Amino acid sequence: MHTQLFPDLLERHLVAELMDDPELDAGEHRQALEGLRRINKVSMTTRKLWHSIRKLSRRLKRPLTVLDVACGGGDVLVELGQRARRNHVSLKFTGLDISSTAVQQTQANATQAGVDLETLQFDILGDARLPPHDVVFCSLFLHHLEIPDAVSVLRKMSAAAEHELLVSDLVRSRTGHLLAWVGTRLLSSSKIVHTDGPLSVEAAFTPEELREISLSAELGSAQIQKFFPERMLLRWTPSTSANS
Repeated sequence: MHTQLFPDLLERHLVAELMDDPELDAGEHRQALEGLRRINKVSMTTRKLWHSIRKLSRRLKRPLTVLDVACGGGDVLVELGQRARRNHVSLKFTGLDISSTAVQQTQANATQAGVDLETLQFDILGDARLPPHDVVFCSLFLHHLEIPDAVSVLRKMSAAAEHELLVSDLVRSRTGHLLAWVGTRLLSSSKIVHTDGPLSVEAAFTPEELREISLSAELGSAQIQKFFPERMLLRWTPSTSANS
Protein backbone atom coordinates (compact mmCIF):
# COMPACT_ATOMS: atom_id res chain seq x y z
CA MET A 1 0.00 0.00 0.00
CA HIS A 2 1.40 3.41 -1.01
CA THR A 3 0.36 6.77 0.41
CA GLN A 4 0.13 10.00 -1.57
CA LEU A 5 2.25 12.93 -0.48
CA PHE A 6 -0.51 15.46 -1.27
CA PRO A 7 -3.92 13.75 -0.95
CA ASP A 8 -7.30 15.45 -0.85
CA LEU A 9 -7.90 16.25 2.82
CA LEU A 10 -11.15 18.18 2.53
CA GLU A 11 -12.98 15.04 3.58
CA ARG A 12 -11.98 12.27 5.93
CA HIS A 13 -10.69 9.04 4.39
CA LEU A 14 -10.79 6.08 6.76
CA VAL A 15 -9.10 2.90 5.55
CA ALA A 16 -7.84 -0.08 7.49
CA GLU A 17 -4.30 0.55 8.73
CA LEU A 18 -1.68 -2.19 8.68
CA MET A 19 -1.37 -2.19 12.48
CA ASP A 20 -5.09 -2.90 12.78
CA ASP A 21 -4.65 -6.28 11.10
CA PRO A 22 -5.17 -9.01 13.74
CA GLU A 23 -2.95 -11.30 11.63
CA LEU A 24 -0.01 -8.87 11.74
CA ASP A 25 3.27 -10.58 12.60
CA ALA A 26 4.09 -9.98 16.28
CA GLY A 27 7.67 -8.94 15.49
CA GLU A 28 6.55 -6.37 12.93
CA HIS A 29 3.92 -5.17 15.40
CA ARG A 30 6.53 -4.63 18.12
CA GLN A 31 8.82 -2.78 15.69
CA ALA A 32 5.95 -0.51 14.70
CA LEU A 33 5.05 0.14 18.35
CA GLU A 34 8.67 1.11 19.03
CA GLY A 35 8.55 3.56 16.13
CA LEU A 36 5.36 5.08 17.49
CA ARG A 37 7.05 5.44 20.89
CA ARG A 38 9.75 7.65 19.37
CA ILE A 39 7.19 9.68 17.42
CA ASN A 40 5.08 10.25 20.54
CA LYS A 41 8.19 11.38 22.40
CA VAL A 42 8.98 14.01 19.78
CA SER A 43 5.37 15.18 19.40
CA MET A 44 5.08 16.05 23.11
CA THR A 45 1.70 14.33 23.33
CA THR A 46 2.30 13.19 26.88
CA ARG A 47 3.15 16.66 28.15
CA LYS A 48 -0.37 17.96 27.45
CA LEU A 49 -1.94 14.96 29.18
CA TRP A 50 0.43 15.30 32.11
CA HIS A 51 -0.44 18.95 32.70
CA SER A 52 -4.14 18.09 33.06
CA ILE A 53 -3.51 15.07 35.29
CA ARG A 54 -1.09 16.94 37.55
CA LYS A 55 -3.56 19.82 37.91
CA LEU A 56 -6.30 17.40 38.96
CA SER A 57 -3.95 15.69 41.42
CA ARG A 58 -3.19 19.02 43.07
CA ARG A 59 -6.90 19.82 43.31
CA LEU A 60 -7.99 16.49 44.78
CA LYS A 61 -4.89 16.06 46.98
CA ARG A 62 -4.95 12.25 46.80
CA PRO A 63 -3.64 9.43 44.58
CA LEU A 64 -5.40 9.19 41.22
CA THR A 65 -6.40 6.20 39.10
CA VAL A 66 -5.64 6.66 35.40
CA LEU A 67 -6.94 4.52 32.51
CA ASP A 68 -5.41 4.52 29.01
CA VAL A 69 -7.87 3.21 26.42
CA ALA A 70 -6.16 1.53 23.43
CA CYS A 71 -2.76 1.89 25.06
CA GLY A 72 -0.73 0.44 22.17
CA GLY A 73 2.82 -0.16 23.38
CA GLY A 74 2.20 1.77 26.58
CA ASP A 75 4.68 4.53 25.81
CA VAL A 76 2.32 7.29 26.95
CA LEU A 77 1.60 5.49 30.22
CA VAL A 78 5.29 4.85 30.83
CA GLU A 79 6.20 8.49 30.26
CA LEU A 80 3.34 9.63 32.51
CA GLY A 81 4.64 7.25 35.17
CA GLN A 82 8.15 8.65 34.87
CA ARG A 83 6.88 12.21 35.12
CA ALA A 84 4.77 11.29 38.14
CA ARG A 85 7.77 9.72 39.86
CA ARG A 86 9.96 12.77 39.23
CA ASN A 87 7.26 15.11 40.56
CA HIS A 88 6.24 12.91 43.52
CA VAL A 89 2.67 12.52 42.24
CA SER A 90 0.91 9.28 43.17
CA LEU A 91 -0.87 7.70 40.18
CA LYS A 92 -2.20 4.17 39.65
CA PHE A 93 -2.20 3.24 35.96
CA THR A 94 -4.20 0.76 33.90
CA GLY A 95 -3.64 0.21 30.19
CA LEU A 96 -6.12 -1.66 28.02
CA ASP A 97 -5.98 -2.72 24.40
CA ILE A 98 -7.72 -5.23 22.15
CA SER A 99 -4.34 -6.59 21.00
CA SER A 100 -2.53 -9.17 23.13
CA THR A 101 0.77 -8.06 21.53
CA ALA A 102 0.13 -4.45 22.57
CA VAL A 103 -0.76 -5.49 26.13
CA GLN A 104 2.40 -7.60 26.41
CA GLN A 105 4.54 -4.78 24.98
CA THR A 106 3.01 -2.31 27.43
CA GLN A 107 3.85 -4.54 30.37
CA ALA A 108 7.39 -5.14 29.08
CA ASN A 109 8.05 -1.43 28.52
CA ALA A 110 6.67 -0.55 31.95
CA THR A 111 8.78 -3.21 33.67
CA GLN A 112 11.91 -2.00 31.88
CA ALA A 113 11.19 1.60 32.93
CA GLY A 114 10.31 0.66 36.50
CA VAL A 115 6.74 1.92 36.16
CA ASP A 116 4.04 0.00 38.01
CA LEU A 117 0.84 -0.53 36.04
CA GLU A 118 -1.90 -3.03 35.29
CA THR A 119 -2.90 -4.19 31.82
CA LEU A 120 -6.13 -5.57 30.45
CA GLN A 121 -6.99 -7.04 27.06
CA PHE A 122 -10.30 -5.38 26.26
CA ASP A 123 -12.46 -4.69 23.21
CA ILE A 124 -13.99 -1.30 23.90
CA LEU A 125 -16.42 -1.66 20.99
CA GLY A 126 -17.67 -5.04 22.12
CA ASP A 127 -17.18 -5.29 25.87
CA ALA A 128 -19.81 -3.77 28.11
CA ARG A 129 -18.40 -1.13 30.45
CA LEU A 130 -15.05 0.38 31.19
CA PRO A 131 -13.89 0.16 34.81
CA PRO A 132 -14.28 3.55 36.54
CA HIS A 133 -11.15 5.68 37.02
CA ASP A 134 -10.45 9.24 38.09
CA VAL A 135 -8.95 10.00 34.67
CA VAL A 136 -9.80 8.17 31.45
CA PHE A 137 -7.85 9.06 28.31
CA CYS A 138 -6.94 7.85 24.85
CA SER A 139 -4.17 8.98 22.53
CA LEU A 140 -4.12 8.50 18.74
CA PHE A 141 -7.08 6.15 18.88
CA LEU A 142 -10.24 8.00 17.89
CA HIS A 143 -9.19 8.46 14.25
CA HIS A 144 -9.26 4.66 13.79
CA LEU A 145 -13.03 4.64 14.25
CA GLU A 146 -16.13 5.25 12.18
CA ILE A 147 -18.09 8.21 13.53
CA PRO A 148 -20.82 6.13 15.26
CA ASP A 149 -18.11 4.07 16.97
CA ALA A 150 -16.24 7.23 17.98
CA VAL A 151 -19.43 8.53 19.59
CA SER A 152 -19.93 5.20 21.38
CA VAL A 153 -16.34 5.18 22.65
CA LEU A 154 -16.63 8.73 24.00
CA ARG A 155 -19.84 7.78 25.79
CA LYS A 156 -18.18 4.75 27.38
CA MET A 157 -15.11 6.74 28.36
CA SER A 158 -17.15 9.58 29.84
CA ALA A 159 -19.25 7.10 31.84
CA ALA A 160 -16.05 5.70 33.36
CA ALA A 161 -14.34 9.06 33.94
CA GLU A 162 -15.10 10.12 37.49
CA HIS A 163 -13.17 13.40 37.24
CA GLU A 164 -11.69 13.91 33.78
CA LEU A 165 -11.85 12.61 30.21
CA LEU A 166 -8.96 13.42 27.86
CA VAL A 167 -8.74 12.62 24.15
CA SER A 168 -5.53 13.42 22.28
CA ASP A 169 -5.39 12.93 18.52
CA LEU A 170 -4.16 14.15 15.17
CA VAL A 171 -5.61 17.08 13.24
CA ARG A 172 -6.41 16.43 9.59
CA SER A 173 -4.50 19.08 7.65
CA ARG A 174 -1.93 19.41 4.88
CA THR A 175 0.72 20.43 7.39
CA GLY A 176 -0.09 17.44 9.56
CA HIS A 177 0.07 15.07 6.59
CA LEU A 178 3.47 16.39 5.49
CA LEU A 179 4.81 16.16 9.04
CA ALA A 180 3.57 12.57 9.30
CA TRP A 181 5.07 11.60 5.94
CA VAL A 182 8.49 13.05 6.78
CA GLY A 183 8.51 12.33 10.51
CA THR A 184 7.68 8.64 10.26
CA ARG A 185 10.58 8.14 7.86
CA LEU A 186 13.02 10.04 10.05
CA LEU A 187 12.02 8.41 13.33
CA SER A 188 11.22 4.82 12.38
CA SER A 189 12.50 2.13 10.04
CA SER A 190 9.13 0.34 10.16
CA LYS A 191 7.40 0.21 6.78
CA ILE A 192 4.15 -0.20 8.70
CA VAL A 193 4.69 3.14 10.43
CA HIS A 194 5.68 4.78 7.12
CA THR A 195 2.35 3.68 5.64
CA ASP A 196 0.07 4.08 8.65
CA GLY A 197 1.35 7.52 9.72
CA PRO A 198 0.02 9.48 6.72
CA LEU A 199 -3.08 7.27 6.58
CA SER A 200 -3.80 8.24 10.18
CA VAL A 201 -3.81 11.93 9.26
CA GLU A 202 -6.15 11.23 6.33
CA ALA A 203 -8.49 9.46 8.77
CA ALA A 204 -8.20 12.10 11.48
CA PHE A 205 -10.86 14.65 12.36
CA THR A 206 -10.72 18.41 12.28
CA PRO A 207 -11.43 20.25 15.55
CA GLU A 208 -14.86 21.16 14.19
CA GLU A 209 -15.65 17.53 13.41
CA LEU A 210 -14.47 16.44 16.84
CA ARG A 211 -16.78 19.05 18.35
CA GLU A 212 -19.74 17.53 16.49
CA ILE A 213 -18.79 14.05 17.69
CA SER A 214 -18.51 15.25 21.29
CA LEU A 215 -21.96 16.86 21.04
CA SER A 216 -23.39 13.58 19.73
CA ALA A 217 -21.81 11.86 22.74
CA GLU A 218 -23.54 14.42 25.01
CA LEU A 219 -20.28 16.09 26.02
CA GLY A 220 -21.46 19.61 25.31
CA SER A 221 -19.10 21.20 27.84
CA ALA A 222 -15.99 19.59 26.34
CA GLN A 223 -13.09 21.91 25.52
CA ILE A 224 -10.95 21.29 22.42
CA GLN A 225 -7.49 22.82 22.08
CA LYS A 226 -5.08 22.58 19.14
CA PHE A 227 -1.36 22.25 19.85
CA PHE A 228 1.87 21.74 17.94
CA PRO A 229 2.56 19.67 15.87
CA GLU A 230 -0.96 19.47 14.39
CA ARG A 231 -2.52 17.73 17.38
CA MET A 232 -5.61 18.47 19.45
CA LEU A 233 -6.76 17.69 22.96
CA LEU A 234 -10.38 17.27 24.06
CA ARG A 235 -10.95 17.74 27.77
CA TRP A 236 -14.25 17.05 29.52
CA THR A 237 -15.09 17.15 33.22
CA PRO A 238 -18.29 15.61 34.61
CA SER A 239 -20.43 18.06 36.57
CA THR A 240 -20.05 15.98 39.73
CA SER A 241 -16.27 16.47 39.61
CA ALA A 242 -16.46 20.16 38.77
CA ASN A 243 -18.54 20.72 41.90
CA SER A 244 -16.39 18.57 44.20
